[in-house]
This record gives sequence, structure tokens and C-alpha cells, in this order.
Amino acid sequence: MKKIGKIILIILGVLFVALLTAEWFIEMRLESLINANPNRKYNIVYSDLDLNTFLNGITIDKMEMIPMEQADSGNTKIIGKMDYAEITGFRPMQFLFSKIVSMNSMSFIEPDFRIYIQSDSTGKSEGGKKNGGSNIQELFADVLTRVELENFELRNGRASATRCLL
Repeated sequence: MKKIGKIILIILGVLFVALLTAEWFIEMRLESLINANPNRKYNIVYSDLDLNTFLNGITIDKMEMIPMEQADSGNTKIIGKMDYAEITGFRPMQFLFSKIVSMNSMSFIEPDFRIYIQSDSTGKSEGGKKNGGSNIQELFADVLTRVELENFELRNGRASATRCLL
């Protein structure tokens, strides 16, 4: 009986170490892929990326989305900050074998979007066009095209716009 108990403990220990190793490996691969596309419009920075136990969810703390273009380029800029992002239904096996980040849901918790509209002295923005809405679409498109996603949610969010003279 003691021999069977030791074997069970060894098997559980090996499984536990394997789970921790898989979690560490997946976290490292995710971190390296987040900003891997050189043609992205936004850089994503965060304080911590944590793969939840049993590898089915991800929490990203203090996440920010910062435009890649310089502030003086004449385009509307959007900077997004959030307390954290919550990802559920992460599919680790698909990620490990195909490098595709697939999930059921992504939620931005308490996002705060700052929109800086570049305009000339007449108040016209970006060559006379008023396209702040398309810039917001570009922000979300840039972030959401990095993953396969079924649902996206903003919880308790806010946005503010500031007009900046060129």
C-alpha cells in the first residue's frame, strides 16, 4: 500500500511540474507574440500577463495601447489604458501547435480612451476630414486582428477627446 501511495504522489508531482512548465512556456510565447507584427499601428504594454490555473484564461494587468506613429505626424491619436483585460476560453493546445491565439471572450475592464484630434487653426482635422470614428475602429481592429475571438466587451469604460492644434 505504501508503494502505491508513493507512486501516486510521484505521478501527481510530475503532473504538477508539467502544468507549471506548460504555463511558463505559454506565457513566454504569448509575450513574444503580442507586439511581433512590425506593421501594427498600436503597441501593447502591460505590467503583468498571467495565465490562469488550468490554462483556460488570461489576465493582463495595467494594459495600455499606445500608437506607433509619432505624436506630431498630424493624425488623430488614441491612447487606451485599462485596469486589466480578462480573456476566457483560451485554447492552449491550439496555441502550442499552431501559434494561433484563439479564445472565447476578451473584456477590457475600466478602459479609459484618450483621443487627441490633430487640427489646424481653422479647426479642421487631418486635411479637413473628421474621422475620429475611423481611428477608434482602427484601434480595435489592430488589437482584435491579432487573435481569433468570439466576443469582445468593454466594461465601465470612458473616453475623452482633446483637440490639438498643429
